[in-house]
Amino acid sequence: MELPSRTPRELRYRAYFRLMDASTVAIGIGAVDYFADALFQSGLEAFVPAPWIYVIGLPVLFFNFLVPMVLVVARFMRDDYAEGLWRRAMLVVGYGVAIGPIVLLATSWLLYLAVGPVTPPWLRPVIDEQEPVIVMLVLWQAHLMLFVCAFQFMRWRDAR
Repeated sequence: MELPSRTPRELRYRAYFRLMDASTVAIGIGAVDYFADALFQSGLEAFVPAPWIYVIGLPVLFFNFLVPMVLVVARFMRDDYAEGLWRRAMLVVGYGVAIGPIVLLATSWLLYLAVGPVTPPWLRPVIDEQEPVIVMLVLWQAHLMLFVCAFQFMRWRDAR
């Protein structure tokens, strides 16, 4: 029995979705680390032995920072379906960029009114004074993560 041959174009299209899946997994691991740090004042490094944190952390950084950037700009890797999903996901990102800051501001005001001047740990990167480079990296990563999550959600919804 002979396996069907795949053209380079088909392999690129498949690679786009596989890289998107890997980025989604990396976002999940990064979110667990972020919320563990916010809740326990210690991220995954408290639960994972030292050498393994690098084995896990470096691919997570790679798939959280570089791969989503490539997925946003690499039009040659997208077929017509992926291009349509890309357009819809970018529309969601645009809404998120427009609405996100006011939602964070309103949330912090409501929390201030409800519990007083206590900064919740999950708002710390937004409210605390940060270096401009750190703010740019956090916003850049949030933008890319929103794109990946919106793309994957729309892909999942289309599959249903």
